[in-house]
Amino acid sequence: MDIGIVVNKKEVRTQPERLVGDLLADLGYAPGRSAVWVDGRQLLRAEYETVRVAEGQHLTIRRIVAGGCSLSRRPSSF
Repeated sequence: MDIGIVVNKKEVRTQPERLVGDLLADLGYAPGRSAVWVDGRQLLRAEYETVRVAEGQHLTIRRIVAGGCSLSRRPSSF
């Protein structure tokens, strides 16, 4: 029997006691490139393999995007 959780303001059905890391993979997120909050508390990446989701929890998932400038394209003010 599935449980209901909310991920990024959308209801999602998943298996009971699903690990956050497994849920990320199920939803197409790379665990190493994602930040996760469960009921407003940000998880450490190490917790993705120990924290399990429960009925009614609210998760916020954000993809981590890195940026910067290339040395060949840096502004002339450098």
